[in-house]
Amino acid sequence: MILALPELKMYSDFSAYQHKHLIWKRIRREIFRLIPSIIRLVEFLNYTVRGIINFCDFFLKY
Repeated sequence: MILALPELKMYSDFSAYQHKHLIWKRIRREIFRLIPSIIRLVEFLNYTVRGIINFCDFFLKY
């Protein structure tokens, strides 16, 4: 699987190791870019679940 990476144009004779390293660099960059949105999603789900539990709790009490 060859990914079209702009960094590979620098290597006319890149080895498989360098290629793998560049792919991992790209993947790590994408993961670090996604972390804030994942955290926001988890916080949103946390508040939603807590709201539903409080809502049910309110109606079960009375």
